[in-house]
Amino acid sequence: MIFAGAAILCHSFLGFDSVASLAEETRNAERTIPRTIMLVTRCGGVLFILVSRWL
Repeated sequence: MIFAGAAILCHSFLGFDSVASLAEETRNAERTIPRTIMLVTRCGGVLFILVSRWL
């Protein structure tokens, strides 16, 4: 269970970090980046809930 939790934590951090680091290359970054960060956060939360219910 510890490794499953660590894997979820790693994936959620990498997703958030990759979205934030691509801000320099994005068109209309003031509008797009906050939306993308919220989308990644919500998807990570849903993934965490689904995986934690099955463990």
